[in-house]
Amino acid sequence: MPSPLSNDLRKRIIESKLRGDTEDKIAREKGVSKSTVTKLWFLYRETGSYAPRPNPRDRKPALSLEELELIRETIAQHPDIGLIRIFWLNWCDTQVFPRKNNSAAEMAIR
Repeated sequence: MPSPLSNDLRKRIIESKLRGDTEDKIAREKGVSKSTVTKLWFLYRETGSYAPRPNPRDRKPALSLEELELIRETIAQHPDIGLIRIFWLNWCDTQVFPRKNNSAAEMAIR
C-alpha cells in the first residue's frame, strides 16, 4: 500500500489544478499517479478541502467501544488468557454452546 500524501503535497496538487495544469502534468511534476491527482481533485470539489477523509471509505471499526472494553476487562482479570478463550467467555451463546455439557470443548480451548 502506498504511503499517504502529506498535506503539503496535497495542497500543491490542488493549487496546480486550480492554476489550470493538466492532471498528467501535475502527476509527472509531483511524482504521483494520475489517478491520485484525479481522486484528490474529486475530494476537493466534493468537500472543499484537500485533507484526507477521517475514515477511509466509511469503514466501520470491527469492534465497538463496548466490545473493546469487555476485552480489556477480561484480559485484566485473566492476564494469561488466549483469544479463543476471550471469545468463549464473552460471546458464545450458552443456549447454543451450553458450558456444563461441553467440558471437552472447554478443555480444548484452555
